[in-house]
Amino acid sequence: MTPRWIKLAVLSLEMENPISAGRSIANIIKFLLNRIPIEYRQKMINNMRYKILALNPMNISIKTMPPTAALGQGITFIKTVLQGKPTSFISSTLKEISKAL
Repeated sequence: MTPRWIKLAVLSLEMENPISAGRSIANIIKFLLNRIPIEYRQKMINNMRYKILALNPMNISIKTMPPTAALGQGITFIKTVLQGKPTSFISSTLKEISKAL
């Protein structure tokens, strides 16, 4: 089952609602940053804010990515979420992801 916040992020992007999209994407980023030890987390969040605000909207808007780029992003997301888990858990989870696709 897909977490509610991921569904909301996808729906917000499809509906072109920048406020909902921003909040939903922020929830995904917070989820990923929870992997960082708490003593470093706030500094990393501030660093992430700075990097996000430094992004150039025009460059993002005009860029086209090859369809295969989504594959690499999916693999990176899986690795990030499963990092540090027991190998048996990772193996079972990878099999379930494969089945669910």
